[in-house]
Amino acid sequence: MRRLTDVAMLCAPTWRSRAYAQCFAALDVWPALVVYLPGHEPDWDGAPVVEVDLGQTDGPIRFQPATTAQQVFSGAGVETLMSPATDINQPSVRGLLRDLPQPVVLYSGPGGLILREPTLSIGKRYLHVHGGYAPQYRGSTAFYYSILRQGTIGATALWLDSRIDTGPILLRRSYPVPKGVEVDRVLDPLVRSDVLRQVLIERLRSGGFSAGKPSEDEAAETFHVIHPVLKHLALGRCGLVDRP
Repeated sequence: MRRLTDVAMLCAPTWRSRAYAQCFAALDVWPALVVYLPGHEPDWDGAPVVEVDLGQTDGPIRFQPATTAQQVFSGAGVETLMSPATDINQPSVRGLLRDLPQPVVLYSGPGGLILREPTLSIGKRYLHVHGGYAPQYRGSTAFYYSILRQGTIGATALWLDSRIDTGPILLRRSYPVPKGVEVDRVLDPLVRSDVLRQVLIERLRSGGFSAGKPSEDEAAETFHVIHPVLKHLALGRCGLVDRP
């Protein structure tokens, strides 16, 4: 078992956190510490194991959506702390993060909650895997628009800054969309976790994280809201609903 002594994970009860935890388990590489944000774990009503082919040379990714991040990390004996609040910008959470010995915090917070100042300026680097191929696709619904426009879904590992998905980029990947795979609960978390996997492998190889490259681009767009009709069309491209 290998520990990344420079990495703590900020972990909300989400599908993304579950995929990240299972990514660590697959590599048998673990964060030094996990900080759990309070909240309700979502219920899974599908098959116990989902296999998704993202084109890896070693075959499909196996994902167990019902297995929580806490179950995975507890089973590996990873040290844990409980955050006093869900809002990561609260002073109590900021103080907890500031006192962590790890300089890098892997961010897997609640959907829609943005890390802001002064939490961004407490001496930590926040590693985030955005669900979109940045900078062309930024924002919370970017992956739906890339599905509509290009038939692909992307993810980008970056260092968080004060703007939305504009920080220095460590790694980004774009994947063809497999048919019949649920997007929000399975495909998006797995695409992000695959990019995280590649970042972690590079971290092990080089002994440290990349500083990243600037993400400025004239073609950059930010997507936050998607009309239900457009979402329906995107899901149709994924083979999840009948196209009109």
